[in-house]
Amino acid sequence: MKHINKLVYVLLLGFAMVGSSQAAEVIKELSNAEVEAIVKVYTGGDYTDLQDGDFGFELSGNKVILFHSGKSMQLYAGWRASSSLEAMNEWNKGKRFSRAYLDDENDPVLESDLDLEGGASVGAVREFIDTFALSVRAFKQHIGY
Repeated sequence: MKHINKLVYVLLLGFAMVGSSQAAEVIKELSNAEVEAIVKVYTGGDYTDLQDGDFGFELSGNKVILFHSGKSMQLYAGWRASSSLEAMNEWNKGKRFSRAYLDDENDPVLESDLDLEGGASVGAVREFIDTFALSVRAFKQHIGY
């Protein structure tokens, strides 16, 4: 329990202190409580706990879901909108750090993954979320939403 409290403290401190040496601690796995602490920092507490460490919240004015398995994180956003495979392919050809596709109902979806097993810093986790926020804004424009 002390280790979890220490890591949550380091995560919160790392999110608050950009470029700090404390933020350089290597993370290879995150517990549900640690992921929830990250989500709290980004949302100010305005989020939905979807069970098993998954959280719904708003990012760049869009509902997103953060899935996590302990050793990886995935951000997901979907829109009920008309789009084409060509638009998804164009996005995937020209953009990095996210992928787009049409789901089973032909609605556009944007996802991004972060693998923690090789090690990541708090700054990398923060950058993962910030980059997805930028991608969501750009993708909404791309699909004309």
